[in-house]
Amino acid sequence: MRTHWKGIALVGVTNSALPFVPFSFAALTIPAGHSSMFTATTPVFTVIIAWLWLTEELSGMRVAGLAVGFAGVLWLVWDKASLKHGVDDASTVWAIVVCLMETLLYGFSANISKQHLGNVSPLVIATGN
Repeated sequence: MRTHWKGIALVGVTNSALPFVPFSFAALTIPAGHSSMFTATTPVFTVIIAWLWLTEELSGMRVAGLAVGFAGVLWLVWDKASLKHGVDDASTVWAIVVCLMETLLYGFSANISKQHLGNVSPLVIATGN
């Protein structure tokens, strides 16, 4: 753990500590259906970051799998995701933006883990977080 403490700390902050702040803010404004829908964009952000930063190949099957998975989540939560009454549109937009920031942090963390902690035992990473 001493050897990889910087990477473990970065993943701990970006995968555990920071995402809960925007998620908590969003939960005050948008219903759980919306937040679950936006949290389901985590794999999309993870793949986009890997494609841009780590130059991962985006095969047709990967893109199709992401599209099918995301469409499935939308289908499951669509009728349950309605806006809360009495909340203005600006608050809703900000809640959506910060909820997407949460998923962006999860995608960043996954790619940091892959790039810098791929050879570290999962037990060590979990202990450090």
